[in-house]
Amino acid sequence: MIADDFFCAIGHYFIVFFGEIVSTLADEQYLADNAPDPLKIDPLLLMGFQYYGLGPAAGGVFKEGLV
Repeated sequence: MIADDFFCAIGHYFIVFFGEIVSTLADEQYLADNAPDPLKIDPLLLMGFQYYGLGPAAGGVFKEGLV
């Protein structure tokens, strides 16, 4: 795996990882035609300060679950 460091013009520092997926594992309930089915898995992704599913934004970071 190769990691590259970047410094943005606005002054934020972050690391980007580039890699190759060499193996995946999934329970049979999440497979369709012997391949992982993203709709059955229903992942939750973090991009920036928002959580996303496979549709619209699912919630904001540090905001969900607050009363």
